[in-house]
Amino acid sequence: MELLVIGLDGAPYHLLDDMRQRMPCLDGLMENGSYGLLKSTIPALSLLAWPVFYTGKNPGKIGVYVTKLMRESVDEIRLPTSHDVKAPAVWEILSRAKRKVGVVNVPVTYPPKPVNGFMITGFLTPPSSRNYTYPEELKDELADYVVDLDILTEEKKMPERDLDKSSLLREQYNITEKRARTCLRMIHKYAPDFFIVNFKGLDNVQHLFWDTPQIIFEFYQRLNSIMKQLIDEAKPTYTMVMSDHGFQPRSTKYFHINSFLEREGFLFRNRSLKGRFSIFSYNFGVYVVERFPFLRNLIPERTKSSVAIGQMRDRIDWGRTLAYADWHRGIFVSKELAGSDYREIAAAIIEKMKGIKDPETGELVFRAVKMKEELFSGPYFDLLPDIVWLPSTQYRINANLYPRLISPRLDAPHVSGEHMTDPDGIFTLTGPGILRNKEIRGAQIADLTPTILYLMDLPIPGDMDGRVLEDAFEPSRKKATYEESGEEEEKKFEFSEEDAKKIEERLKGLGYL
Repeated sequence: MELLVIGLDGAPYHLLDDMRQRMPCLDGLMENGSYGLLKSTIPALSLLAWPVFYTGKNPGKIGVYVTKLMRESVDEIRLPTSHDVKAPAVWEILSRAKRKVGVVNVPVTYPPKPVNGFMITGFLTPPSSRNYTYPEELKDELADYVVDLDILTEEKKMPERDLDKSSLLREQYNITEKRARTCLRMIHKYAPDFFIVNFKGLDNVQHLFWDTPQIIFEFYQRLNSIMKQLIDEAKPTYTMVMSDHGFQPRSTKYFHINSFLEREGFLFRNRSLKGRFSIFSYNFGVYVVERFPFLRNLIPERTKSSVAIGQMRDRIDWGRTLAYADWHRGIFVSKELAGSDYREIAAAIIEKMKGIKDPETGELVFRAVKMKEELFSGPYFDLLPDIVWLPSTQYRINANLYPRLISPRLDAPHVSGEHMTDPDGIFTLTGPGILRNKEIRGAQIADLTPTILYLMDLPIPGDMDGRVLEDAFEPSRKKATYEESGEEEEKKFEFSEEDAKKIEERLKGLGYL
């Protein structure tokens, strides 16, 4: 095998020393190769970071951003599919170059696309789907293979009430063991030139057990054994390990971003009877739950979602509002109302956001606030939020209009860890011509695909935003070559209503929605 890529989903850079102590395989890869912090996307979302990784392009060029314009319809969160990624994945480029590929459990690969080899789709595959492999008949070899862990189900709409975390942990180990056995069998049988597998279970375990380090590190130790098995079976020329983002403790407070925009005169609430009643319903519900937390378990999940999210568009006066926030994704400035002052308005909002402090602690609410021109470019640029942010660890962004800017966080109490505030993942690279025990600085997640193509001696499409991580290579290695990129044929795919609901339940169970 030319290249083996192992994804440790959510492995954070700030735990790298702890990981090395418990993962001798990872430690050996670092000693014998290059490694470092891998900066993810802003926001640090798996559904955004993975497509940026496997295309080498920013969201403005690939068209993937998990959001739905509130002004159009906030009650339909548009989940991305593989056909929403308007740029070729690295395994598609390799397939065209006649390299045999194997792809297992990478997010945003459903439905599977044809490759020169095989694919088993990952996160966002509907739980009941039978179309999760390429070729389709491959699924007949997988028996009881499971794509991902489900926390919310039709029977269990409120997991914090009676969640059996021990059972979920056993189930996650079972899923991970099956994935490892499947990968070993696929590598042995099909002998791909390039193979990538992502262990999404690490992300799941950290979401549920971040407050129990022993459980986290035991899972790392199991992954260490699996990594060694994969390397021993594949005998790759090059090995890459990477994570799509980092991880932090669960945030404990909401910051009400649209309330902030209202206070600063950029947003106006709907004063109609319907608008006022909607705002009252939400605020009264929060008031009651803050004082009597057990009541949240008596309210159906569908009702909570409708009041908190589905009615948001009714609460805003769109004829006067210059800017609004679409949940924890970003702020949109109205080009229609702002006109030529668009940039000045965005800059003014950013300047004010950078100075927001928690009155109780004096802590800054945001670690970073960026105008989209600083991060994005490409044909889908206009669809992206005009302002994006990276909150400080303690804060989850809430789009509802609330009397206070900061309030206690109420949702998903069963989740103890998250990654919205931590874009700092890891990467390692080992093989001939790679510098030994070399820490690389400044690596971005989009850099990995150009580096993969360089390792496999293929030209790099000139429109990629990532760069080859040249600092990891011995100076004698030849320079990378670049080529012009052709336009991709646009294809469309939509989740069925039933599948979309099941996937949203999975996301809610992990605290994403």
